[in-house]
Amino acid sequence: MERNLDKHLDDTFRVPGVAGVICADEHGFCLGAKGVANRESSGHIANIADSASKLNPSLPNPVISIEGEGGSILIKKEDNITMGIYKAPN
Repeated sequence: MERNLDKHLDDTFRVPGVAGVICADEHGFCLGAKGVANRESSGHIANIADSASKLNPSLPNPVISIEGEGGSILIKKEDNITMGIYKAPN
């Protein structure tokens, strides 16, 4: 599984405009991070995704976008894995 996860993180990190990528389990434990993604933020990212999914539990898990002057972070929970993609500012 680790090899597949590392490949997925590498492939995502290579996409133009992506500055970092992070993956967390359902407890917020960091499974992997690349680029500007801080491993210590995995718990917060997992919590944001979990909280957003509770806003309307009858819908599929949402994609959360947090934007700022330094770029944006896209967060999505799928099954028991949460992924955050850090995008560089345009």
